[in-house]
Amino acid sequence: MSISLTPYLSTIRFHEPQVAGTVAVVQLEGTDPGYPPVTPYQEAHRMGLVEITELGGMNAVSEIRARNLSRGLVLILEGEVLVGAKQNRTVNASILLPPESTTVIPVSCVERGRWSGKTDCFTPSDTSVTPTMRKDMIRSAMEGMGGDGRFRTDQARVWDSVAARMEFMNFGSPTENFADLMGAKGDDIRDVTNRFPRRPGAVGIVGFIGGKLVGCDIIPEPGIFAGYYDRLVKSYALDGLFFGDSSAPGTDLGRASEKFIVGLCSSKTETFPSPGLGTRVHLTGETLNGSALVHGGSMIHLGAFSLNSRRL
Repeated sequence: MSISLTPYLSTIRFHEPQVAGTVAVVQLEGTDPGYPPVTPYQEAHRMGLVEITELGGMNAVSEIRARNLSRGLVLILEGEVLVGAKQNRTVNASILLPPESTTVIPVSCVERGRWSGKTDCFTPSDTSVTPTMRKDMIRSAMEGMGGDGRFRTDQARVWDSVAARMEFMNFGSPTENFADLMGAKGDDIRDVTNRFPRRPGAVGIVGFIGGKLVGCDIIPEPGIFAGYYDRLVKSYALDGLFFGDSSAPGTDLGRASEKFIVGLCSSKTETFPSPGLGTRVHLTGETLNGSALVHGGSMIHLGAFSLNSRRL
């Protein structure tokens, strides 16, 4: 099956760059009028419409179970950190939960030192793993993709990425919990994110660290994107602290953003069934990789990353 993201991506418009220290953001506009009605996981959880648990009776790190109790669609975003249960996880790929359904979703652990039940269920957080972590997770998942299309990451590398950030920032957590690190660095992160107010109508961002383009996220519905904006910017801010020694003065951030979106339009695509509704589209090019979730003719979410940015 061939799916082209170009018709939508060619409508993207770019705001002026916002810069704070080593981090910069270019916000994007371009609403898809056909975007289906969806409820973000955090909101659905607050209303008691979604329950996410471990796979009962199984010591499964890489998969958990999501029950959508509602009659609508629920979106769980790639990179979201889910807390509780036996250990905190992050979602490997964006998932659209069908109405009144049970779905097994692919995840990675971001809390190496715990395997005991704090709670029976996972709960949402206001945290996403960093863009460079997501880039490496997508790359390892693409490299390890089996015939079943399951989105498995290199778990050891995810743990190493969390540990490297903690060591660099001289922070210790008894269970090497990524959420603890985000909480401890909250003041430093807010110093950055307060400089990036969300633009009315924004549907995405292109993010830079040290003048180098790292990646982008797009959700072509302003109301849905608004609920994810803060956590996405916070994830760039944390990597800005980790990669704060890098710099590339004089970079034309607007032009670099436009070039990156054009590169997405010309990238190679492969399609796979999603664990929930829709189709997952993998994008690869000489300088980028990424993944998009498409359903009903609309791109629900796209996350894409520059291969020229630093790793870890």
